[in-house]
Amino acid sequence: MKKIYLLTGGKLMNIRKVLCLLTMLACAAENCLAAEGDNLAASIYNHAHFRNREALARLKRNGYSLDATDSRGNTALCTAIMRKDENAYKLLRQMGANTAHPCVKRLEAAVRPVKNDKFVWNVGPTTYLGAAALIGGTVAIAAGGSSGGSKSDGAAGTGDEPGGSDNPGGGEGEVVNEVDPSYFQTDEYKQGNFLSQIGAAEAYARFYGETESGDLASQLERVAVGVVDSGVYGAHAEFGATDVSGVNYDYGPCSKSGNSTNCWQWAAEYTVGGQSYQNVTYLKLDDGRVYITRVGKTGSKEEYDEWASSYDDGYDWNVEKDSATGFYPNKSDDAAHGTHVAGIIAADRNGAGMHGVAFENAEIIAARWDLMSPISAPVKDVIDMGAKVVNFSLGVDSTADINASTIDRYADQLDDYLDSVRYQIENNVVFVFSAGNESQAQPGVTNGIPLLDEFKESLDGLFVTVVALDKDNKLADYSNACGVAQNYCIAAPGNDVWSPINQDDMIGQMSGTSMAAPVVTGSIAFLMGAYPYMTPQEVVSLVFETADDLGDAGVDAVYGHGLINLNNATQPQGELMIATGSNVKGESIAARSTTMSVPAVFKSALAAKMPRSVIAFDKYKRPYAMPISSFVKMTHSGERNFKNDLYAFSRYQPKRRIAAGGNLAFSYAPAALADSPSGLGTVEAEYAGGGYVAGFYYTENTLYNHDAYFEKALANPFMAMNSAYGVYSRYRPSSDWKVTMGFATGENGLYDGSRDDNDRDFDNRVYGFDSAAAYSLTDNLTVTAMSGVLYEDGAMLGLNGTGGFDVGDSSTYYAGLSVSWSPLKNLFLSGAYYQGWTDAGGLASNLMQTSRLVSDSFALDGHYRYNKTDVVGLQISSPLRIYKGTAAFDLPVGRDNYSDEVYRERFNAGLKPDAREYKFSFYHDREINEDMNFKAQFDMRLNPDHQKDAETDYRVMFGFNWTFN
Repeated sequence: MKKIYLLTGGKLMNIRKVLCLLTMLACAAENCLAAEGDNLAASIYNHAHFRNREALARLKRNGYSLDATDSRGNTALCTAIMRKDENAYKLLRQMGANTAHPCVKRLEAAVRPVKNDKFVWNVGPTTYLGAAALIGGTVAIAAGGSSGGSKSDGAAGTGDEPGGSDNPGGGEGEVVNEVDPSYFQTDEYKQGNFLSQIGAAEAYARFYGETESGDLASQLERVAVGVVDSGVYGAHAEFGATDVSGVNYDYGPCSKSGNSTNCWQWAAEYTVGGQSYQNVTYLKLDDGRVYITRVGKTGSKEEYDEWASSYDDGYDWNVEKDSATGFYPNKSDDAAHGTHVAGIIAADRNGAGMHGVAFENAEIIAARWDLMSPISAPVKDVIDMGAKVVNFSLGVDSTADINASTIDRYADQLDDYLDSVRYQIENNVVFVFSAGNESQAQPGVTNGIPLLDEFKESLDGLFVTVVALDKDNKLADYSNACGVAQNYCIAAPGNDVWSPINQDDMIGQMSGTSMAAPVVTGSIAFLMGAYPYMTPQEVVSLVFETADDLGDAGVDAVYGHGLINLNNATQPQGELMIATGSNVKGESIAARSTTMSVPAVFKSALAAKMPRSVIAFDKYKRPYAMPISSFVKMTHSGERNFKNDLYAFSRYQPKRRIAAGGNLAFSYAPAALADSPSGLGTVEAEYAGGGYVAGFYYTENTLYNHDAYFEKALANPFMAMNSAYGVYSRYRPSSDWKVTMGFATGENGLYDGSRDDNDRDFDNRVYGFDSAAAYSLTDNLTVTAMSGVLYEDGAMLGLNGTGGFDVGDSSTYYAGLSVSWSPLKNLFLSGAYYQGWTDAGGLASNLMQTSRLVSDSFALDGHYRYNKTDVVGLQISSPLRIYKGTAAFDLPVGRDNYSDEVYRERFNAGLKPDAREYKFSFYHDREINEDMNFKAQFDMRLNPDHQKDAETDYRVMFGFNWTFN
């Protein structure tokens, strides 16, 4: 690095050491350190710790980097992280410190946010010579009325009004209780006369809550807001909790200070650059620069004196510029404009008066400007001090000839404005300009800057023009329309707005696009604080996209995008997506196509152990918590099974066998289920010969495909299929053995949802291979061993989903054992036990994975035929239940405020339910004659669907069948 030396006391000294000495002297009271090596990083941290924006901005202007490192490789930002100094951390970030520095990456876990927003300043017509004056326009504060003025309608004290809590303004802390919009709709909220119109309370309710102590708190990031205006009276009671700092570029009149430089003087004639001007006011700076303008319409001495009279006696810029309150405006009412503007943006929510849009998270950097000196100086200063959005409630009056649509003609006379804009673009800062108050169809000429070829692309999303609305959402009668600025123009309330003025506890009422602009600026600051990971361009795009359309449909030349709406802006935009990785810009799955249908076998465990919500991201990558019920639906298994049982119970008829001659026979039965598509219950063709039987069948439901209705409880639960087709073969190698093998395919019957109860339709197929070997130990005792495999398409024991919860395919291997015994004549006892091992083939995403699942079921039946026509029986059964296995969830739970990282939470949920269902059934079956049958059944289910402490189910069914020939 090239070194520059100064001659001091006969010695050559490194310029850095001179600056270091100056820095130490300037901030010795704040324990600052020397600005070189280790000391530079330490000095930067100390400035940030004491919130000394001016010192940090000065270091940047002098060529120092805020990312200077100490001997351990730590920047000031990293020091703030290690010391858990959140205020210093946030200020350094605001002023451009590198959040991706290697030392930050080492420490980033420590900074993650906790988880889970009628007085007129009328300086008179003032023109630039060499700039706006040659245009013939007027540079003025854009309050209501013509030429930047508005009528004073009175002032009010802040009074004592309820604020909702002991800490009404909001702060930091862990939120334990949510609040609703009505919490914010206090008298203080309504007093400002603009917050309701933009849906602010609804937006606040999404970001604020109460701590355990009842205080209002949020995790909004602080955002520095520049206000280039008449200055801001930071000692006002409405800024008690708001950080107000600033700079002074109001040089004032020489007649008040007695100086000849750094102040404005009047001259009947003044010559500069070889050209003479009459009746001018000129500014001569210490460095020799000279600026010339005229005060008033003619520039006369009388008009100069009238302007000068608004300044306090003895006002001296040389003194005021370096004072802690140099950016405070004069106490006179006509200098209250900047204070009023700043209050709309950031006045405290303190239970009195009114409050601003970004009452908690906005910090004001005021640039007190005299409207005559070059605007680029204060603009660059507020940007250097960390402003991310700058409000300009000022501009050149719009006329028929000079307005935004004629910017091309006058661009060369706006060099200083354009220089400010270039610096804005370089630092990626949003500028918000008032449209002006001349009731013109076009806004002021400076609002046309984005239309210049140089800025058409680079200013996209960084420049906003604001028009004013009345209380009926109509364009205020004084407001200019959006005109050619319509594509970057928006509307906001501007009539009768109350905000602080230059008295300690007073608020006043003003109207104008000057008031509408800070409503938008404050809204942008609120949104920047709510979504600090969004770029300024994205925030502006969001504001435009979510505005309430006014006037002609779409963007129009009067209202632009329409009325700014914070309620809309804080709601998700575009399609919500669920991130499947650790980066918000990485792979994701549409939330609307992500579903999971949970059958009874999983219901109890998943209902208790799944997370309550899943985070999805909108088009701006903002996280929104969606209730798990949006994705996961428990089937109405009990209702469906009851309806099927009742229908089958009342209509059930055993299969009728018809011999076709020789070894071929057919069997059939009518439909027993209400939703059978064909009306056909079972049809079967069978060939028998030589101890071997082979057959083909179709059945509406495999569980009901038995000779007797009550045999359903003993059926193989894994081979549950609807509309199933199958083939089988039986072989008897001896009189004691019977071997059966079969293959079947049908719709998945393990899924027990009911379309009548709005469960998801799911008709994916399953394929099963089944084998059984039965051995008769005696004539009255038979033992059967079963085994097989079930392949499910897009399901796992009936559990199925789409999108992020797409289950994929699964295979289940199962085995079973059944025993049939008749200890007495007409008494029959039987029991069956089944166990399965299920492996998922692989879920479509990593949102959920499962281990191998082990499931089982059992049933016991005992019935007695006490005559030829009557059977009574008792059954005890427990349906299929998982007794071993876990589900691993890997779900997004938020995102980092300073990077694209997605926060994910991984947890395991045991799938074994806390209870087991036991069903007790007592039944009676009476065959009246060959064509008539009567049945009765009483059921009691303990822990239905394996749900602990669930109410016991009771049901009684009666069925009567009568076959007509």
